[in-house]
Amino acid sequence: MTQDGYLLDNAVAAAGAPARRARSAVRTRRRFRHIGRARHRGRWRCWEVGAGGASVVRWLRRAVGPAGRVLATDIECRGPARPPRQRDEIRRHDVAADPPPDLVFDLVHAASC
Repeated sequence: MTQDGYLLDNAVAAAGAPARRARSAVRTRRRFRHIGRARHRGRWRCWEVGAGGASVVRWLRRAVGPAGRVLATDIECRGPARPPRQRDEIRRHDVAADPPPDLVFDLVHAASC
């Protein structure tokens, strides 16, 4: 935890691979099944709020296919996320302080920890 109380800061020494795996475990298969029931058409525009370790981002990329778009935001963008595809984007964003992106989304996902 950082001095300002941010529990999931990837810059903290304890946020190594074991910590990332633990946070990723929060996003279970049950969550993916729930999102998958939404009957997406492969062209969705998705916003992943608090992308962190990027497990949901990777799942969304597969789900929306090449025609879809994924915006991944987090207060800290130094995590292990791979470079985005052409239609994807990673942004630094504090959902508690910054206005939402000026975009239209078919799906917004925010994990609660």
